Amino acid sequence: MQLPIVKLVFDRKKVADNYRSKTAKKKGLLQFEIYHERKRKYISTGVKLLKGQWHEQKWVINHPNSANLNQQIKTLHELIITNLTQQITSTGKVSYSELENAISSEESSDLIDDVLAKIYDDYVERGMNYHTYMKYSSVRTLLRDFKHIKSINDLTYDNILLLDKYMVNTKKFSSGTITLYHGAISHICTLLVNQGKLNRNPYSYVNTSRPKVIKTKYLTEEEIKKFRTYSLTKSNEQYVRDFCVFQALTGLSFSDVLKLKSENIEERDGKLILIDRRKKTDIQYSIVILPAAMEILNRYDGAFNEIKSPSCFNDIIKRISQRILGREVTSHCFRHTFATTALRHGIPIEYVSKMLGHTNIKTTQRYAKVLAQDVIDQFDKLADVF
Repeated sequence: MQLPIVKLVFDRKKVADNYRSKTAKKKGLLQFEIYHERKRKYISTGVKLLKGQWHEQKWVINHPNSANLNQQIKTLHELIITNLTQQITSTGKVSYSELENAISSEESSDLIDDVLAKIYDDYVERGMNYHTYMKYSSVRTLLRDFKHIKSINDLTYDNILLLDKYMVNTKKFSSGTITLYHGAISHICTLLVNQGKLNRNPYSYVNTSRPKVIKTKYLTEEEIKKFRTYSLTKSNEQYVRDFCVFQALTGLSFSDVLKLKSENIEERDGKLILIDRRKKTDIQYSIVILPAAMEILNRYDGAFNEIKSPSCFNDIIKRISQRILGREVTSHCFRHTFATTALRHGIPIEYVSKMLGHTNIKTTQRYAKVLAQDVIDQFDKLADVF
């Protein structure tokens, strides 16, 4: 007996908006079409996409979760083919109810990796922004590395405490990063409790520890000068140093430097102006590219595009900053450095806020608080004098 023909069909009802449209909302459903004995049966993949996010050969494209969605579709395709083949071989008939039961059984997996994949897919479908998706995706990577939480049943009080120690001692995450991870995992536990898959949220009983927070989060002018002039021989270290110095000279975030394009820089009254939108908030900003910053940018043909691994980048910046400054700093410290330097030299906080592309001036005010604390700390030197 001939096997059914199985193929993928996208947006059968022709309702999907184009993904390039800023107002795109309506998505089309991706389905498996099963053709057998002159009849068609449609099985939902659970994946909804915008027009332009589906390719007949490449499958899901132009989507922040393309890799995971394609793996999900591939797994479902293999399940359908295997089940239909077994049915034809054993009975010579096709039972779609049996096929749907097999799919339903597969979707009810208790493996934490599968559970997270489904949660992320639901978030993306509801329009979760890219940065939020990346936060939850990184949780998935963390739990894979941790290896003690493989199923829903592993989400226990003891394992959460072990995870906390793992993040502090092995991963050496900052206090803020650990808080973000715990918050995301606690939210996932709450979702699982609401779905009846977890009896209780282990975070109701967990008191997690925190590593010591490094107070200074920016470089002084003397430190930035030393950082810029220090002799480095390795090309990858020179590249990372130039990238960070460029941040200190422009105030741009890591992701905004990466997406910078020279065609967005225009000349006005003898000054080079970069006009772009922040990747995180989509807020438009305009900054002057100072000669020193342009000199760095020209070394890389107008774009920083050599970073393959952010974690490797962070390792390098921590290593060279320890060597040059005697302490570890991160890429984001250089954006902080721009803000504190601008405020120290009398630029009004409202302008600094615009330079940084902040959506709320309260975000910028934390830099002013840091400077105020620095002044207060100087009074300690007078304690023994008076």
